[in-house]
Amino acid sequence: MTETVEQWAPLFTRYYTDEALLEPGYALGSYDSRVGGQWCKLCDGPVRSGQGIAHLAEHARELTAWRKRRKAEADRKREALLAERSQEKKLAREVGEGISTERYLQNKITSARHKLVHPEKHRREQWTEEEAAAIRQIITDTKQELAELREEA
Repeated sequence: MTETVEQWAPLFTRYYTDEALLEPGYALGSYDSRVGGQWCKLCDGPVRSGQGIAHLAEHARELTAWRKRRKAEADRKREALLAERSQEKKLAREVGEGISTERYLQNKITSARHKLVHPEKHRREQWTEEEAAAIRQIITDTKQELAELREEA
């Protein structure tokens, strides 16, 4: 295999499903006597006679690992971005820019209530008892925090 999965996977996976891509009729060309076998379109390399299925199985493993790495990298970037945004919003509230702390807590309560009522919007059919209890606890804690804030004012 002359090219790595990072070189060929982004090109092919943009247009084809993994199943269609790893189909022997697509990925492997016809017999080429110069290489003594077939030519792989994915890695742009020769495949010896009788090694086609094993060669595609290796590509399938590479593709699975590549997708897992890409997903982990995207998750890391998203989490870092969300943490940065959260920190910026927190600093803005402390400085007095953006929405007030009271409004932020009200929004947090509304958001948690909505989350509790609409699990389908969070890729769930329904919440487990533990998840529902955790969301209810967030609502209770935030209500208490809001009441303390109002007492201070």
